[in-house]
Amino acid sequence: MKKDNDMEKLKIIINKFLMDNVGNVGMNNPISVHFDELLKGIYDSKNIVNQVLEAYTILINTMKVDVLKSIMPIVVIPLNPIERIDFSIVGWHNCEANLSDEPPLLYLQSRESLKLLEIVEEYKVPLLIPNVDTMNREIISYFRIFRNKEAYENNWEYERCIYIECYVKPYF
Repeated sequence: MKKDNDMEKLKIIINKFLMDNVGNVGMNNPISVHFDELLKGIYDSKNIVNQVLEAYTILINTMKVDVLKSIMPIVVIPLNPIERIDFSIVGWHNCEANLSDEPPLLYLQSRESLKLLEIVEEYKVPLLIPNVDTMNREIISYFRIFRNKEAYENNWEYERCIYIECYVKPYF
């Protein structure tokens, strides 16, 4: 019973987030929120990966196709950084053991802004995403190890994250 109640709360939260923010996304104005802030009152840090997947599924299935053609909903799950590049892949099966202290983030970003050049050192590996009902949307997920130009020039550590992105199938 509590699970159904939490799912209803989750739908209400996601709908409100979209209503409050979709109109504010611009080329230089991505919208971002940590999931612990977004899901205040129902955030479950012990089950965060499943909760993020549920929230993202609701979000992408709520967004209209026309909106999805101009706005990319992105989930970023921060993992513990590493000192040296390591090609060991963190996937959905072992990401909870590698989570950083920073909660996962949800971004609404202009697709046009994603075309801008980002100077970065990176390595990406595609991941199969578990159990997301996509309703004619293409979901891709990947593991990414990276550092930006400043981190590269100063030989700083590598960030690691798991990403989820949504594309409308004819747009993909």
